[in-house]
Amino acid sequence: MRLNSDQIEEVIKKPIISIVATLRKDGSAHMTPVWHILYEDFVYIVIEDSSVKSKNLKNDDRISLCIATETKPQKWVQINGKAQLTKNNIQELVMLMAIHYLGKSEGAEYSKNVLKELDFIAVKILPDKVIGFDMAEE
Repeated sequence: MRLNSDQIEEVIKKPIISIVATLRKDGSAHMTPVWHILYEDFVYIVIEDSSVKSKNLKNDDRISLCIATETKPQKWVQINGKAQLTKNNIQELVMLMAIHYLGKSEGAEYSKNVLKELDFIAVKILPDKVIGFDMAEE
C-alpha cells in the first residue's frame, strides 16, 4: 500500500541507515549506506568531499535515496532527484545528524571529533519523485 505524505515524512524522520545511489562516469550505480536527516524541509546527507559519492555527484547530480524500516511489516521511501552540494551549515548538519543517530551526548562528542578529521560536504536532495510503500498486507 502506498504511503501518504505524512507517513513518508514519518519514515524519513527515523534514525535508520539509508542507501544512497549515485552514478559513476560509466553510468553504473554506486550505492552506499549513509545517515540522512530532514532539515528545513529537505533531506540531506553529509559525505566526505573526496569520496566517490562526491565525485560522482560533481559529474552527474542525479541521486536516489532509499530509506527502509527494519521492523516488519517494512515501510520504505525512495527519493529520486538532483543533488545540490554545499558547504553551508556543515557543522550544524553533522552535529544534528550525529545526535539524531547516536543520542545527545555521544552525538555531540562524535561530531566534534569527526569535524576535526574529515572534510565534509552536504548534499541537499531536490526531489523529482518521492514514493513510499507499506509492505503490510491489506
